[in-house]
This record gives sequence, C-alpha cells and structure tokens, in this order.
Amino acid sequence: MSAGALGVSDVGKIGQPSYTDSNWVGLDMPGVRGTTWAAYNAVTEWVDHHRPTRARHAAVRASRRLESSWFGSGAKLKAKAWSLAVEMALGL
Repeated sequence: MSAGALGVSDVGKIGQPSYTDSNWVGLDMPGVRGTTWAAYNAVTEWVDHHRPTRARHAAVRASRRLESSWFGSGAKLKAKAWSLAVEMALGL
C-alpha cells in the first residue's frame, strides 16, 4: 500500500508533529509507540483535534472540525487510515 492512500498532502501534515511524538494522547504507552495502531490514532487525533479549520471564532472552527470529522473530508481520511491500518495488520 502506498502513502498515496491517505493523500500526499495529508501525509505531510500528519507528520507535524510525528505520530511517534509523545505529546500525542496515548502514543507513549508501552506496546503502542511505533505501531500501526499508534499511526491510526495519530490520524484520528489530528483530524479530530488539530486539523486546520478556517473561521474567525473558535466555536465556529470547532463546529466545522466536528462536522468534517463525522461527515466530511475528515471522516473520509479516517476511513482511509483505518483501511490502511487493517491492510498493514493483515500483511496485504
């Protein structure tokens, strides 16, 4: 599976900070760091909490991020990340 599965522009954004960075929630837990599960969780955390969203007010940005995360491009990105994680786990 190629990095293109997530979208070239999204892979670059996910890399800042690295998904192995211990500042991300739960990624520093023993047995999690550096795993496919950690990579998938980094994608979901970035989409749900860190992905840039345009709006003047914080409440509007949060609302737009939630809508994207549940129904829009964020949901699609998380679905792609899940599919890639499953493929990696199965060795496909």
